[in-house]
Amino acid sequence: MTISVVLIGDSIRMGYEPFVWEMLQGVADVWGPEENGGTSQNVLDHLHPSH
Repeated sequence: MTISVVLIGDSIRMGYEPFVWEMLQGVADVWGPEENGGTSQNVLDHLHPSH
């Protein structure tokens, strides 16, 4: 089973994402959107259930 890590958030997330990707390489698939997610409320407003 492959572990998936999804990083969401603002420009701070965009700053640490490359380090998380590097640290988890070979352990987990790391994904984050190319765009800045904005505020926490914006992220919550746009989450969709996966089921």
